[in-house]
Amino acid sequence: QIPGLLGTTQDPDDFNVTFHHTQADVATGNLPISSPYTNSNTTETIFARIQHKATFCVNDDATFDLIVNPLPDFTVTSPQILCLNDTPLTIAVENPSAIYTYEWRNAAGNLISTNEDTAITTGGNYTVTATTTNGTNCTRAETIVVTESNPAVLNASFVTIVDEGNNIGSENNLSILIDTVNNNLGLGDYQFALRNDDENTTTLFQDAPIFEDLEGGIYTIIVKDKNGCAPDATLQVSVIQFPKFFTPNGDGKNDTWIIKGANKTFYPNASINIFNRFGKLVAQLPIDGQGWNGTYNGKKLSSDDYWFHITLIPADTSKPTVHKKGNFSLLRR
Repeated sequence: QIPGLLGTTQDPDDFNVTFHHTQADVATGNLPISSPYTNSNTTETIFARIQHKATFCVNDDATFDLIVNPLPDFTVTSPQILCLNDTPLTIAVENPSAIYTYEWRNAAGNLISTNEDTAITTGGNYTVTATTTNGTNCTRAETIVVTESNPAVLNASFVTIVDEGNNIGSENNLSILIDTVNNNLGLGDYQFALRNDDENTTTLFQDAPIFEDLEGGIYTIIVKDKNGCAPDATLQVSVIQFPKFFTPNGDGKNDTWIIKGANKTFYPNASINIFNRFGKLVAQLPIDGQGWNGTYNGKKLSSDDYWFHITLIPADTSKPTVHKKGNFSLLRR
């Protein structure tokens, strides 16, 4: 301000110039404002005292207004998720308090839009700069971080079934394992749940891609993206279990001996034969039947141990045929 106050014909070295809040302080020279100065109001009048060093003559009539113009006022939401199966994503300024002009730039600094919003198809950092249109040309910039995500891709080859129908099966721990280390489910952050399709019950979602201590049955694996990208990935699987006993007493529980987790969808070709302890064939069962009810030629057989010889040929030709022999008990209670 000093060159403007003195004009072009006076040497600034010849004068002492001080600035004050009031006209009274200018007259006395009291309470000069120190520099740098932080104002407390958006608009205020500053009073200047100009004193000639040699003559001590004072001019205390000069004033100027100190005006602070507001920056553009708006908000943005950051971070945001870009679902790659649902592009483009529109990002925008929110709740602008006035009319501004805008420039959107990507992480490389390239101008991509001059609107309030912009449509994007890739993740990264995007910067929007708003400029006032009232002549002050004040600007403010904000950055939106956009993270890419996607629904999971779940293939049968990613899943290992530990059941009684394969060589690695355990009679004590039937389980389903989704291999997320060697297989790429996708860019998302995933959780896993398991629906028992026989009982129409579903577990809570969990971070661990393994389900243990299962019963034999038909299950659906559900993989959810934590970031909200839809739809969930699903895969129906079969967990084979051969019951150790059955009790054909008509109470609705274990009334027949049936292979749990086996049906015609997973095993379109099957041979299920049951023998008594002397090797006599007492039943041949269809895979989609109701199971064996403990009778032979319409007569109830006695409580005893019986044997099964089973061959299950999977619809998925990449999986091995199941050959299984074993025994179970018929208990009449």
